[in-house]
Amino acid sequence: MSKRSASRFNTISFSSSTYIKPGASCPQGRLSHLICKGASLTPHDRRGLAAHVHAESTHKLSFVSNFWALVRDARLIADRDLESGEPNNPQRAPKESIWPSSLLYMVLMDQIGTAFEPRGEHPEYSGQGFRNALDLFATKVMPLSTDEQAALYALRCSFAHDYSLVNVPSNSRRVELFHLFQLVWTVGEPLVTLPSLPWDGEVGTGTSEHRTVVNLREFEKLTENVISVLQDLARRDQLELGSNLSSHEFALRYGMNIS
Repeated sequence: MSKRSASRFNTISFSSSTYIKPGASCPQGRLSHLICKGASLTPHDRRGLAAHVHAESTHKLSFVSNFWALVRDARLIADRDLESGEPNNPQRAPKESIWPSSLLYMVLMDQIGTAFEPRGEHPEYSGQGFRNALDLFATKVMPLSTDEQAALYALRCSFAHDYSLVNVPSNSRRVELFHLFQLVWTVGEPLVTLPSLPWDGEVGTGTSEHRTVVNLREFEKLTENVISVLQDLARRDQLELGSNLSSHEFALRYGMNIS
């Protein structure tokens, strides 16, 4: 491979390229934000955060964030414009590849709920990025009850773990996560229609009355709106890193420069 065609991938840089071992004690001073979870970001960091979610133009930068790579991959499979997210054929329902794009949008929501939070708001669900994305961001787009959020999280689990329509949690006390799903892609139906009868997790007992119906078209639309909310918060300097992330870990996990 020639030097001209070779690419070098590095993590995005924040205020300093000095490496400090993650997990060390938090010093007071100009480098503390590199290792201290929940520490305030500098103005330079905030510009980098806005570029990370493409709230600012990045056409002059050799910059690719994992966030934007995931957004573009989801839009590519969903047949949406890669930059705007608008459907290329809004009147035509897709005949195939619905589930893969839905799964990528679910992964995106997972990342959003892990990596970001609105300024002054904090996640309620420890270690559950998807639930936090719904609670902190999606509810700014549309009302979602706790049961509806739990149903969407259950679908995310069944999709991500074995690409199935049944979710039976390992903890039998998490009754809100027992779901037998029916998926639709349609205009005019709600995002989530909860079953008239709760399902007990026994496959042999499942009937149409036990099915939770999720409209994947509306979920895709919701996630695209969450992207817009995220970008708007970044432009207004109201977006923070997830409180469980230092900026060093954020850069290591979610970004890279290409040169």
